[in-house]
Amino acid sequence: MNVILSSIAAVLTTISFFPQAVKAMKGNTKSISLGMYVIFVIGIICWTIYGISSKNYAITVANSFGFILASIILYNKVKNVVKGVD
Repeated sequence: MNVILSSIAAVLTTISFFPQAVKAMKGNTKSISLGMYVIFVIGIICWTIYGISSKNYAITVANSFGFILASIILYNKVKNVVKGVD
């Protein structure tokens, strides 16, 4: 039961980033907090390392994909800040 529940939680929290990532890739990042995403990406890296070290499949996979999506958002935010768009 724990594996199923953790897998469902991992999938739901990970896919929740898709709409924001799509919006960011289209250039709309004004409402995104740069500081929050910097802190979040660092935190998600820590969770991924924890998942790997504890051999927890759900934590490792979910946070790996979460890292990719959050990094896309963060990259686009930083790019827009540097351009002066945000």
